[in-house]
Amino acid sequence: MSGIRRFINRIKCRDADTHSLIIAVRSGNLAKVKRLMLDCGVEPIDPEFMLLEAASRGHVDIVRFFLEYGVDPNVQDNDGWTPLHRALWFCNVDAARVPLDHGAGLTIRDNEGRTPLTLLLLATVLSTLSTAVIARNSLRS
Repeated sequence: MSGIRRFINRIKCRDADTHSLIIAVRSGNLAKVKRLMLDCGVEPIDPEFMLLEAASRGHVDIVRFFLEYGVDPNVQDNDGWTPLHRALWFCNVDAARVPLDHGAGLTIRDNEGRTPLTLLLLATVLSTLSTAVIARNSLRS
């Protein structure tokens, strides 16, 4: 590699660390995730965590990237939640489709015995109740 190319790569990768990768995942910056991992060689310490974070936040393209990177679509966090549990709890239906397309299981139970569809139902009911309470309180004002 020529000296100029090394210099350009060093400038391009000056922020290349795991912390920057986590921030890029959380903010939904797929271009930066790809640059850090593919161009700069940053290896995620915990790619499963990155997938779970992206699913929680509804970052469809980043969910797809980590699944294509080889992360198991049925990986579970400490609470037993899979990317599908997380996406559906936060009502990120588009983000939920991607793990399903990669073989995610609908019947996997978390530590409380809930499937992803159970969490979707709970999230929907809670959202509806919350909206109803807000509407009722605004009528009283």
